[in-house]
Amino acid sequence: MLVALAVVVVGGVLVARFARRAASPAKTATSAPALAAIHRAPGVVGIGAATTKGQLAHSDVGTLRLEGQVIDEQLQPIGGAQVTLFIEPPRKVTTEADGAFAFENLAPGPYRLVAHKDAQSSAIARARLSGTSELVTLRVRPGATIVVHVVAADGGAPIVGATVSDRARAIITGADGIARLGGMSEYDSVEVTAPGYSPAAFTLSKPEEPDGTFDRTVELARGAALSGTVVGPDGALIVGANVHVEGAASQWSGWAQTDANGAWSLPALAADKYSVTADSEIYAAADPIIVELDGKRPRTGLVVHVAVGAQLVGTVVDPNGRPVAGARVRLASEDGSSFDDVTEADGRFALLGTPTGTFWVWATTAAQATSRVEVLLVRDQRVEVHLVLAESSLAGSVVDTKGEPIADAVVMARTKLMVVGRVPSEVTDSRGAFDFGGVPAGEYQLTAQRPEQNDSRRLDGTKVTVPDRTVKLVVPDVSSITGRVLLDGQPMPYYGLIVTEHPEFSWQESPIAAAK
Repeated sequence: MLVALAVVVVGGVLVARFARRAASPAKTATSAPALAAIHRAPGVVGIGAATTKGQLAHSDVGTLRLEGQVIDEQLQPIGGAQVTLFIEPPRKVTTEADGAFAFENLAPGPYRLVAHKDAQSSAIARARLSGTSELVTLRVRPGATIVVHVVAADGGAPIVGATVSDRARAIITGADGIARLGGMSEYDSVEVTAPGYSPAAFTLSKPEEPDGTFDRTVELARGAALSGTVVGPDGALIVGANVHVEGAASQWSGWAQTDANGAWSLPALAADKYSVTADSEIYAAADPIIVELDGKRPRTGLVVHVAVGAQLVGTVVDPNGRPVAGARVRLASEDGSSFDDVTEADGRFALLGTPTGTFWVWATTAAQATSRVEVLLVRDQRVEVHLVLAESSLAGSVVDTKGEPIADAVVMARTKLMVVGRVPSEVTDSRGAFDFGGVPAGEYQLTAQRPEQNDSRRLDGTKVTVPDRTVKLVVPDVSSITGRVLLDGQPMPYYGLIVTEHPEFSWQESPIAAAK
């Protein structure tokens, strides 16, 4: 116990970590886009390590209403909380006195949302919206408060009007250059920007006091603008392209989007050597351009090229061969890259400008799925697939040892395909029911965890064979351990505690709980 405790006591509070974008596959100059005449541009697509990777976009306005309630650890309603819905652009509402909130005019499908109130926040929740969806419950818990001091690197003067933001909030610094973010937890990222200064970012590591207050000073260096245009293989300017910029020394990464004239601009970058690439819904990134900036003189007129890349197109049909509109098509690789599209009325989809390599592609609806098909994508070549849906979905309920339903339990499903076979987790409704919707047929391992459960035990799980909509997961009763931890005879307010299943097992081999 003392060894584990020592690690926690001497650990730092914050560690600087800058967002990095996975390197794009090396590209060579491509010929004219003879293969670019695909039937349409995709509605939703990720390119390379695109900013939409692993997320589902909801661009269509619908008629559904997503309702929920924010509560605390004592199950009491929280009024005045901010709830953020992660769509593009994000939407925010404030809860009523009874903790209730609602988002209007949404399309069916999965959504992610989070709640904040002062020094409390919820985990990011995932809700599947349909015509029969129940209320979403967001449970907030106390978190750390970060006091960010934003100062100029040349002299240390406070910077007024800097923006300090996390995944859902943006706070503007006052005359003292200070911004406070409450309800923070481990691995939360914070970005700091200010006019005329190069941006910076850091990530919160495990704090010694989970609900304590910590200070962080961020120095911003003066920067100069970097701007240019994005050009396609045929020489045409590309509208709506994403330009990715990454610093060699700072490892800072950022992006900009081209306007109606194919132009883009980043207002302030510090002195560094930068790698610049671009991609779009139709084109992939070409070879990076290396640009060295001094942070004083603007660099304009930089022309960034895009390439045809690989292309995957196809059709999704039902068991009778009829095209299916609105099916979600997923393309994924073992390294975690994933890209999405939605079929149109004719059942067609297109994933253009993708990286090269071996991928798996499949399609799903609310209660159907196709099998996973392995495809090899090659630069400047188009691959076409035909995906046939079948009744293949996964649903069930979570109960305790007495057979009573457990609401807000987190249910996870895994297959032997690891990253490719990973299914986003689901949360049970008030009746303990969960529904993953359509998933490819095969064997899955399901695990469920109570909402109040705070251990990190790797459960064996329950093996099921899809399709199966009658799964029943029985969650063991929660146990508790009480005691005291002393260091040099003095009680410790915060500590790490490792519990194992058997005294012969070391905590490295079989940890089932970690408490602070």
